Amino acid sequence: MKEQPKKHKIWLAYILYGLLLTGVLLYCLFPSDAVRDYLVASVQKANPDLGLSIERVAPSLKLGMKVLGMKVSHQAKGEGTLFEAESVMVRPKLLSLLQGERRLSFKGVAYGGQFKGHAQFNEDKPEKPLILDLELKDVQMEKYEDLHRLIGRRINGGVNGTLTYAGKGGSPIEGDGEADLRFYSGEVELLQPLLGLQSIDFDELWVKLLLKNRKIELTRAELIGPNLRGTISGRVILREELMGSGLDLKGTIEPLGEFYKSLASDPLTKQFVNQRLRGGKLSFAIQGGMDKPSLRFL
Repeated sequence: MKEQPKKHKIWLAYILYGLLLTGVLLYCLFPSDAVRDYLVASVQKANPDLGLSIERVAPSLKLGMKVLGMKVSHQAKGEGTLFEAESVMVRPKLLSLLQGERRLSFKGVAYGGQFKGHAQFNEDKPEKPLILDLELKDVQMEKYEDLHRLIGRRINGGVNGTLTYAGKGGSPIEGDGEADLRFYSGEVELLQPLLGLQSIDFDELWVKLLLKNRKIELTRAELIGPNLRGTISGRVILREELMGSGLDLKGTIEPLGEFYKSLASDPLTKQFVNQRLRGGKLSFAIQGGMDKPSLRFL
């Protein structure tokens, strides 16, 4: 009667050994270079203007693979890195492969935070070769150096939120997209001084926008900070050279107590603010190019 449990233990040991050996062999024989080349080629085929580089690809026990040192760039303009991730865990959607599609889920680490989402590559749909949805958690904007270069100003602080994007081939600005983001505990650098301020500190900054027909519709942007509260809406007409994009924005600023304290040594600005205040708020418009915006108080 005691032989049966012993046999079970022996078979269990064989099974565990077989699984371990299979895992070791898969890891050692995994075609890392071939998989890396396949991923790079897939992205370039879906959008020729985008370039993907990967340091290394390794298999994962979670029926996926781990991508290390990933960078996405805009090749056509030679603008350097658009996005960089330390590591990304990628898992293909097996059911989509059986249906002739290429869908995958991913999650990774980038800029001191985390991200996750899904991507779909549609070779037979040139109108939407790439569909992407992305969720960000505690990404630190001060670590996103390439974004500072692209938009021409520094943004510090954390960000959470979601983004969706459907590429249409060619330039990334040809696609459709949507973003709903919450920035927190940060600072926005101003290209031009505003009411004596070189930058604006914020506790929270909510941004909601739509991308369509080479335009960004800013449907909501609300800032809450120690010095100011503000809202802004309007549109950005996108150009291939991002800093040449056109601005057509309107908004309001509500100065708070801390801001008035800073005006004690600047009587001219204080007088200007008091003359323009309507219901405790200043109305303004921003027009012109992103490189040299024109600010006008209404």
